[in-house]
Amino acid sequence: AGIGFIPTFLFGAGDLPFWYSARFHTPLGSEKVNLGFSLQGFGVLSGGLAPGNFLSTNLSYGSKSNHVSFGLGYGLIDGSLVDLPLFSFNTLQRLGKRSYFMMENYFTELDGDIYGLLSIGGRHAGNRIAIDYGITGVFSEGAFYGIPIVGIYVPLWR
Repeated sequence: AGIGFIPTFLFGAGDLPFWYSARFHTPLGSEKVNLGFSLQGFGVLSGGLAPGNFLSTNLSYGSKSNHVSFGLGYGLIDGSLVDLPLFSFNTLQRLGKRSYFMMENYFTELDGDIYGLLSIGGRHAGNRIAIDYGITGVFSEGAFYGIPIVGIYVPLWR
């Protein structure tokens, strides 16, 4: 499970965009192949953005500390089911004893254009929690608009 926010206060903004993520996975006949399910959401404290959630399933290959995954999901935004699928490509790669490279990307197609939420960054793992950091942003019509992010990851089961 994880929560995070975009530190807009660093730029003088009053709204605080946030997100959350809860994931569960189980092996599929091999320790390296897993089927996963996730519930993720976002919103803005004191802002006008409608909260959104999406449920997805993914297939991952690799170990706990070095893996890639591909997923498919659907969203619920402002109480309405989104009829376009959301595709994902994610990876986590161990760089050292407590450091990781992370990338999470989500894509959908709308009226012939591809839109995405892209993020790239790192994770520093402590004994009980981890700090995530990086850049995330929206990809639309060939342009990328990135902003810094900070998050906390807390494993619920070990």
